[in-house]
Amino acid sequence: METAVMSGWEDHLNKGRAYLRTARNGRRRSAVFNGQLVFQLAAMGIEHIMAGICQYHRRMPTDHTLSGLVAALAEVAPLDNDLARRICRLEIMEDLCALSAAPKPPPRDEQVALILDTAAALTRFAGQQIPPQA
Repeated sequence: METAVMSGWEDHLNKGRAYLRTARNGRRRSAVFNGQLVFQLAAMGIEHIMAGICQYHRRMPTDHTLSGLVAALAEVAPLDNDLARRICRLEIMEDLCALSAAPKPPPRDEQVALILDTAAALTRFAGQQIPPQA
């Protein structure tokens, strides 16, 4: 008998939601959380949520770059084109998985707002893909 989902998807979703909650709350506490930290927390939240959706649909992503996760989701639960582009743009904008240790300027306020808006849209998408009783 085939199982409907892979194990671990709930852990990914819960961790993703926790990262995003921390990022949103951190945005309101700029004395403690700078833009770089909020951006990175939101990026980790997005990554975990996308991995959780993939696992729920029994698709293990081959990599956890944002573009790789978008590609993995395209096979089981395609994002709408706008959201997929926004997520891939985040990866390019911040070069999240860069191997270089070259210093980069901190994200601008509009970039932090963009990632938080993107994360909110992805969270809504996850709610549509995974039934509440799952």
